[in-house]
Amino acid sequence: MRDGGRLTILLVEDEPIIALDRERRLRGYGYGVITAHSGESAVRIALKELSIDAILMDVDLGKGMDGTQAAREILGSRRLPIVFLTSMTEEELRSRGVGLQGAPWVGKYSDDAMLLNSLDAAIRKRSPRP
Repeated sequence: MRDGGRLTILLVEDEPIIALDRERRLRGYGYGVITAHSGESAVRIALKELSIDAILMDVDLGKGMDGTQAAREILGSRRLPIVFLTSMTEEELRSRGVGLQGAPWVGKYSDDAMLLNSLDAAIRKRSPRP
């Protein structure tokens, strides 16, 4: 935490327009936001930036490391709550092996209330497991 108790979120999104919009909205709700545009950069930032309180991560990050791979790397060194964003169905997620137990996921285009509730629950729980 920094800035007088304000929570800092690592936002991991490979689509620049979506990342900018989500970052703006999160800041509007009082969060500090650090943005990564790939799984690899998410791992580097999460392991270096100790002010991060939670991660909001897209599952499909284009070429390279996907969100679940990045999450496993991060959780190997740090205990941070992670909420996954995805446009996939639950069945597609299972078929891809997305199975970080206890890590919630929300639809990429869910409304703010759903996203904020998921983030809040993950932060309160603070017990992600690979």
